[in-house]
Amino acid sequence: MPDFWIGALFGAFITLVTLSLIAICIDKREKPAESLHNAWISVKDRLPEKLGFYLVFRDCDGIYIEFFSPAKGFWYDEDADIIGGQTHWMPLPEPPEGGTLG
Repeated sequence: MPDFWIGALFGAFITLVTLSLIAICIDKREKPAESLHNAWISVKDRLPEKLGFYLVFRDCDGIYIEFFSPAKGFWYDEDADIIGGQTHWMPLPEPPEGGTLG
């Protein structure tokens, strides 16, 4: 996937994930950290098997949405720059019930 498309797709996914996390909090009346806490996967245990966007946690930086390429083994930010320091990751949440993409 060309670097241009990684950056172009990032904006759409960040909006979708942000809205999904807000919907989870409102719907379940709990904090995202409580509902998603056990979903984090350590990069020491395994990395994603599929090309795509994931929530990642970087020590000292916080939580981000980044693109992972299993073929290259790299994480990319919204500018298609290779980023390091990830300690944990998780798949993006599903859209809210009744929500559609596009």
